Amino acid sequence: MQKEASAILPLAEVLYRLGKPAKAYSWLMKGAEAGDRQAMTLLGTASQEGIGTGPNPGAAKPWLTRAVTAGDNTAKAELSRLLFFGGKDRVGGLLVAGRWIAAEPGLPAPKEVLPRDVSAAMKLLQESADAADPAGMLYMGVSLAARRPKGSLNWYRRSAEAGHPLGMHHLASALEQG
Repeated sequence: MQKEASAILPLAEVLYRLGKPAKAYSWLMKGAEAGDRQAMTLLGTASQEGIGTGPNPGAAKPWLTRAVTAGDNTAKAELSRLLFFGGKDRVGGLLVAGRWIAAEPGLPAPKEVLPRDVSAAMKLLQESADAADPAGMLYMGVSLAARRPKGSLNWYRRSAEAGHPLGMHHLASALEQG
């Protein structure tokens, strides 16, 4: 089934870009249910961000957890963000095949917030960043920004070099601020 599921991701991206986020979400659900770990990660992130559905950290966590178990490093970064903030934060989109998909503006705050688990979040984040996942490197930079700006700059640079648009943005901002 993994082979069939891999065709679902481009279809979901096209549907989203055509202004049909709910249909894209339903196709991500089909891919995730078929065992595609990237679809699980994207479905969990879309649930957290409110892309194609209302923001729902409770729906995001099981899909991200399954994707982590399946070995997806981006899922580790996204689950770490969910555990660290309890679902209160949103980055405003998700990265699909190296392209940024922005969430719809003006989404409401999530209806439920999860308990925070900072220790588990930092463990997952370190694993993701060490595996050179672009999102993991970005979030590691963000986590270090207040305490160790130079260490933060290094992670932003690595995320930007890996092609993450927000890594590029954070690197440019950090360099501009000196």
